[in-house]
Amino acid sequence: MLNLNLLSQQKLAAYERKKLYSATKTMLEFLLFSIIIIGIIVVTAKAILQISFNSLIEETTLVTKNTTFFNQEIVELNQKIKEIKTAQNNYIFWNHYLLPIVNKIPAEVKISQLDLGQSDKKIVIKGVAQNREGLLGLKRDLESLDFVSELRSPIANILQSQNINFEFTLILNI
Repeated sequence: MLNLNLLSQQKLAAYERKKLYSATKTMLEFLLFSIIIIGIIVVTAKAILQISFNSLIEETTLVTKNTTFFNQEIVELNQKIKEIKTAQNNYIFWNHYLLPIVNKIPAEVKISQLDLGQSDKKIVIKGVAQNREGLLGLKRDLESLDFVSELRSPIANILQSQNINFEFTLILNI
């Protein structure tokens, strides 16, 4: 096969450059088109991810608001339970102490006032005794109770012999 070159060297070089330019242009157009397509895909993916992210944040915010409300209710309920427990622990079953005291009161002694001290665990008994012997017997009987740690009685309780206004303060051993 015979190569016949009818073009001059200059025109042949210009043709080769044009061919190279055309191939480069085609390759650059393809590259630019590919970059545009990839850009569109990335922008679309970003928009989809942003929508999903916003939806997730909204759901999380709702869950956080709901759990905050429930946590507040739990804190309030725990506080009420603690108050009830404190009240139960501080409650004194007075009937365990009053019945033995009432049973020790003789007929000649009348009780006019009975004060129960929850915080200082004491009982104050005020009344009138017909005579000193009945009053001293009541004092002795109250001191003998096992839950009484101390009985306070003013000296004025025994100065009179009849119709004695008295006051006893019983400190309880609870």
